[in-house]
Amino acid sequence: MAIKLVVSDLDGTLLNRTSRLDSSTVRAVKSLNEEGILFTFATGRIDLNTWHFAKQLNLQLPIISCNGALIRYPFTGEPVYEAYLPDAPVDAILRLFQSEKRDFFVYTPTSIYYPDYSLAVERFRYYNLLAASNDLPQIEMINYTAWQKNKSNLCPPGTVKLYCHAKDREQVSKLGALVDSYPELTALKCAKEAVDIMVKGSDKSKGLLKVADLFHIGIDEIAAFGDEENDLKMLQTVGYPFLMKNAVKTLRNRLQSYHLAENHNCAGFARAVRQYIL
Repeated sequence: MAIKLVVSDLDGTLLNRTSRLDSSTVRAVKSLNEEGILFTFATGRIDLNTWHFAKQLNLQLPIISCNGALIRYPFTGEPVYEAYLPDAPVDAILRLFQSEKRDFFVYTPTSIYYPDYSLAVERFRYYNLLAASNDLPQIEMINYTAWQKNKSNLCPPGTVKLYCHAKDREQVSKLGALVDSYPELTALKCAKEAVDIMVKGSDKSKGLLKVADLFHIGIDEIAAFGDEENDLKMLQTVGYPFLMKNAVKTLRNRLQSYHLAENHNCAGFARAVRQYIL
């Protein structure tokens, strides 16, 4: 394989089920670097929520975060691309989320906003502990319920992504239909029970192409790894798509051809890199 760039999703792909990097994964990325093959992440997370892993892997390339809506170099935060959501539709959607008591997050490049009834917010507190222990910037956590009081515009400044929990596939479909009513927005299922909302045209494939252009790499020279529906376009774009064995069935059904990598909890990324790339 004449591969010059490897791009991997994080959750369910590069990370194991405890959201950590296996030692074999760290060694595999080091081997890629030694062979002159570039590597980076493409994730739905805010990039600050990946810098702990970037430090472990000595990552030098821009990170594709928020499903391609935010691309920045790690540790410096130097931007390559930023796509901010428009105020009016975000205002309307957030009013609906609050009226229905949906668990949601608002992402900006440096912070997350959360409702005071959020249960999922603990993940960010955990990351901030990791960041602090590694001398890395922490995500600013802002209580949205308190922040929005007495405001006429409920869209926080610099919003790049909305995340909303959905309890079942029916709610996922309803969220998709809601977002479709706003032509400037797009929605992607990012987990079993969650939907991401970004500016129309934002996805991991577009982010991957922006990074590839920076380093003059063609799509037929790129390998990508993924497991969820928000990885579909990225895997369809590259010359060498790798699908994790634990990937959702809808993704497997929609990809015409791919290499199958072992489960993410069995060092699937590292094993595929050794078998097919190095």
